Amino acid sequence: MAVVPLPTASSEHRLNPNQLVVLWPYAAWTDDRLHLGERAATLTANPAPPFKIGFRSTTGSVGYLRDGVLFVLRFDAALGSARPDLGCNLEIYSDERTLELESLGRWSASVPATPQLTTNSGSCATWGRVPMPQE
Repeated sequence: MAVVPLPTASSEHRLNPNQLVVLWPYAAWTDDRLHLGERAATLTANPAPPFKIGFRSTTGSVGYLRDGVLFVLRFDAALGSARPDLGCNLEIYSDERTLELESLGRWSASVPATPQLTTNSGSCATWGRVPMPQE
């Protein structure tokens, strides 16, 4: 199961949005694998047709939970940078065999002789039981 932390709701009435979530044409909001909560979005890895969702992560992190083990991928969220796919910096894809977590780097011009590298860091922790975020 992929777990994406979502920005917390503000008690202040603000005019600008604080979240970005996009779907690919072959995905549906009603897919049983997708759950959007107040604190997190989850996508369960079940054999099913392809599904892809993108986020502009404000935390620069996404988790993969399986059998009590939580892998956390951390990346540079760089919220002010131009990104592909309507501004997403995180994408999750699932199909019959796969659950893929993908962080997207900034769009930048590069000279072919000087490749631009984006680094990610992952950490793994073992838990007896990992509580899911409450609605």
